Amino acid sequence: MKLSYLRFPLAAFAFVALVLAVHLIFPRTLPKLPVITTHSGTQQLTAAPVTPDLDEVVKALLDENFWGTKIVASNDAPLTPPDWRIVGVYERDGKSYAVVSQLVVDDPLALLPPIPGVPPPSPKYNYRHLTVGDALPGGATILGINPDYLCIRLNGHARKLKVYRE
Repeated sequence: MKLSYLRFPLAAFAFVALVLAVHLIFPRTLPKLPVITTHSGTQQLTAAPVTPDLDEVVKALLDENFWGTKIVASNDAPLTPPDWRIVGVYERDGKSYAVVSQLVVDDPLALLPPIPGVPPPSPKYNYRHLTVGDALPGGATILGINPDYLCIRLNGHARKLKVYRE
């Protein structure tokens, strides 16, 4: 009977001795962290938070060729000039109309950023009621007018312009 009382402490002692021996024979070392080199040439461990310099990031993005060509500013006019909008559509006597508003700039100072303390000038708009066959301010021709969208021809291709923003 006395032997059964000694089994647990003996097993616990053997387990602790085995774990201690394994740790002494095979010491646990942490793996070395990889080192990265930044654009400025300094080396940093990857575990440390890296806060990149904004100028370096912009320079690196401009130097890279992500899409196979260098980034070049385009002088082409946008397809939809920013000074006009489709306000709505309506139908009268079986004929559909599109209402287009175009910003009228008679004072070039109105395009400048607002000055604190000075009320901005109120914008002036010119409203045009266009029908099928008429030209939009951007040069596209209206092919069809529907309640939610306009069918237009732009550069020889038929396109669909939504009347209302989503």
